[in-house]
Amino acid sequence: MSTNVVQTICPFCGVGCGMYLVIDHGRIAGAEGWPEHPVNRGMLCPKGRFSYALVNRPDRLKYPMRRDGDTWKQITWDEALAMVREHLGPLRERDPDSIYVFASARCTNEESYLAQKFARVVIGTNNVDNCTRMCHAPSGYALTRVFGGGASTNSMDDLEEAGCVLVWGYNPFETHPMLFQHVIAARKAGAKLIVVDPRVTQTAKVASLHLQPIPGTDIALLAGMINYVIQTGLLDRKFIERRTEGFEELAKSVELYTLELTSSLTGVPAALIREAALAYGTSPASSILFGMGLTQYVGSTATIAALCQLAVVTGNIGRPGTGVNPARGQNNVQGTVDMGAVPDGLPGGSMSDTSVRTIVEQEWHAPLPQRPGLFATQVWEAAQAGTVKAAYIIGENPVLSEADGAAVVRGLEAMDFVVVQDIFMTETARYADLVLPASLWAEKDGTFTNTERRVQRVRKVVESPEAANRDWRILIDIADALGADWYYRKPEDIFEEIRRVVPAYAGITYPLLNTPGFGLQWPVGEGGDETEILYVERFATPSGKAHLSALETIDLTSRLTAEFPFTL
Repeated sequence: MSTNVVQTICPFCGVGCGMYLVIDHGRIAGAEGWPEHPVNRGMLCPKGRFSYALVNRPDRLKYPMRRDGDTWKQITWDEALAMVREHLGPLRERDPDSIYVFASARCTNEESYLAQKFARVVIGTNNVDNCTRMCHAPSGYALTRVFGGGASTNSMDDLEEAGCVLVWGYNPFETHPMLFQHVIAARKAGAKLIVVDPRVTQTAKVASLHLQPIPGTDIALLAGMINYVIQTGLLDRKFIERRTEGFEELAKSVELYTLELTSSLTGVPAALIREAALAYGTSPASSILFGMGLTQYVGSTATIAALCQLAVVTGNIGRPGTGVNPARGQNNVQGTVDMGAVPDGLPGGSMSDTSVRTIVEQEWHAPLPQRPGLFATQVWEAAQAGTVKAAYIIGENPVLSEADGAAVVRGLEAMDFVVVQDIFMTETARYADLVLPASLWAEKDGTFTNTERRVQRVRKVVESPEAANRDWRILIDIADALGADWYYRKPEDIFEEIRRVVPAYAGITYPLLNTPGFGLQWPVGEGGDETEILYVERFATPSGKAHLSALETIDLTSRLTAEFPFTL
């Protein structure tokens, strides 16, 4: 067998770099950057460069395993499916809400779609969620509150059009180096880089301005910047009058935040606050990037909403070089939420939107459960209370990833039946009753959606080891074992259904994604026209206008004492 290369997408973060996998005699021998790809332009970070090594790991799960006391016994797939039917079947009949399904932001769109459909149609519950509950759920809620939609507004390429880039609570120099190259290009063209972070990160070291607020005072800093913009006339009055509602409410809520007061609250010198507000407000185009320094913090939704409002009052939205862009962590955080793998949403929109419910019910020929499900953070307490009795965990490791791992362990031990579907015997899998061997990204076909809404093809290049199988195939087999009749033959069949229920994906097809292969940024029109910039003419709110509102007051510093003068 000769050596060849296959185009695919790196699975290690939300940037979504294009790569070539080098195949030598049926094994992956290396990874190279895809020179023409607009995201990474032929470069790869160390994670991408050595991503292929994971595929060849000898400790991969290869067979279904069931717990036998303190040991594990290898079983067949038929025996595994029989166990699922034996345990989940009766629980479903008694109370569908006693079962919880964890989807995964590591899986493809097609697999995340099937996971939430499995929960809602086969089990009959909205108890489905994924790890974005812990990392980026506040982004979605805040962006939706102001703009009407929970996604990045501009493309990464577009950062290079900015005259000012404001990076808040985020260190892309180290965490997303391929995204940061676009910021570096903007800097070389003369753009100012403003970093807001209590820490002196590598990103802060190359910034034009570095603001170091006391942890927990971000919203006060934003209030001061917005007030300065308003008081000095840096706001875009035409934009505010034409495309926003609620401005007076916002203005009134920040009017007390003078530079002096803001400085005393945040610990940032008044001169630095003024300089940052001037740089952002006077640039012809200013762009915002933020990360988990904001999203994984008390008051995160309110703070991100304030950040969005800063962009709106200066008119830095809906144009090249502007926008508000959350940096997603895992490779398919955006896509997993787009697919509705959350307890209070559906594919294509909110669970409370009757038009969305109608479309989904008509496509599935089944009524949807009415009550929103539990969030992933609520499951472990519910398990200890006896209301959640079983979990089907796909590609998630909450024992390791959640803040209180001990609470997760107590919840898992309290459940009657736990199924973990993964590629390794993870910390969570060790508490399961049944472990199912899944396939890696390089062993299956499908799509990922990156942080800029770019839907891209991931391609199967090697076979899975032994009896390991693709997540979408396992989901179908389990659904059918519980009485469903799913006839998806390949991932493209699933994607065609996604197109019918998720409006933003309606114009995307596999053939379009294959040529030239760089993917498409949703929403995509019928002719295959992608959308690089959101909200050019109207926002996604019912009125079509950005929703401005009073900033919430969040004071974490009041909790400090002389004995414990620290914040985390």
